[in-house]
Amino acid sequence: MALPPADELELQEAALLLQVSPDEITRLIEEDSLPHHQVGAKWVVYREDVLAYQDWASPVDRTEETESDSDGHVEHR
Repeated sequence: MALPPADELELQEAALLLQVSPDEITRLIEEDSLPHHQVGAKWVVYREDVLAYQDWASPVDRTEETESDSDGHVEHR
């Protein structure tokens, strides 16, 4: 299900979505890792940007590739 691009989140909501503290969201904003804008005195982020950051920052599950030689010994690459 596609989310509307204008779905704005406050810092607390973004923190819940990423399962981090609001202070971590503030840090990401201050280091320009998470796009944001101000509405009045509040910083807000778009849900789409938070999800894109989550995809970018999440470790990729890479299972170790193995190969066995003719004797059946497993060689890790």
